[in-house]
Amino acid sequence: MKLPMKTTTKTWLMLPLTALVAAGCGTMQSRHVLTGPPGPPRGGVRVVLQGQPVPDGLQEVAIVQAVGTGMYARLEDIVGGLQAEAGSLGCSAVVNVKIDQGSTTASGTGTCVRDMPPGAPPLTAPVAPAPAQPPRPPTAAGAPATQQN
Repeated sequence: MKLPMKTTTKTWLMLPLTALVAAGCGTMQSRHVLTGPPGPPRGGVRVVLQGQPVPDGLQEVAIVQAVGTGMYARLEDIVGGLQAEAGSLGCSAVVNVKIDQGSTTASGTGTCVRDMPPGAPPLTAPVAPAPAQPPRPPTAAGAPATQQN
């Protein structure tokens, strides 16, 4: 059965229109995983990119991530998503931020931190010393120990 030309033309005209509408849409999602105690919400969250020096006196609160698709796959939207998520947790900054941007999807991940309250643990815990090596058993008559393969 052959379709009338008018219906076929409408179908072909709708495909580009559908693609334009779909390209104009998108989503922005942000999420976090708590690694420390959150605080009351705040604004003015700073963003410090990976490789830049991290200010002293900060306490880790969470790992935050923002993912944008379509029209929200822009750098401004990803940074704004990270700032909003961090601000909702009472953070003053997001540090060590890494951003990946493609043509239709972009994401950013970082560590949400806040000013360290008195007596709180620092952002980076001190490294524990390596455990001591167990003593070697004595050898017979003071002879040097030999390795066996």
